[in-house]
Amino acid sequence: MPEHPLAIEAFHWPGGRAVKVVVSPGIRWDHPTLVELRQSGVEVIGEMAVAWGLPSPRCPGSASPAPTARPPSPIW
Repeated sequence: MPEHPLAIEAFHWPGGRAVKVVVSPGIRWDHPTLVELRQSGVEVIGEMAVAWGLPSPRCPGSASPAPTARPPSPIW
């Protein structure tokens, strides 16, 4: 386990590596680890993009509908 959660080693493990990373708004977009991940082909997106259901550039149609306060009423 890496010493720091944003160490590049946290995104690689034996037999695999991250393909998409969701970044919290509190993390600088130009953090060296995020820059390295993008340069290596990992998709890095912001948490707000996920919250708003924005489509992923690599996965068309991946947007999910925005959550609602309550489910719609059934029509009988």
